[in-house]
Amino acid sequence: ALDLVGDESADLVLRRRMMRWDKAKRKYVQSTVGDELGGTMSRSKRVKLESGRVVMKDKVKLGELYEKWQKKTNRSVGRSGA
Repeated sequence: ALDLVGDESADLVLRRRMMRWDKAKRKYVQSTVGDELGGTMSRSKRVKLESGRVVMKDKVKLGELYEKWQKKTNRSVGRSGA
């Protein structure tokens, strides 16, 4: 006898539907466990800056943004408490 369910049990768990609260839409949205674990809709790929702009994490590093600003404006942020 073949045990086909044993091989596909992990896939079945990942395809299981669940309801998740979406802060941006302010309502529950339907997603799958695989989406939450795998990160197809992962919010961790985006970074929200102090200005409110959302930047992809892999495109621009936060330190690079400061360095670009510093070169463009010829300014720097002073030390705090000094």
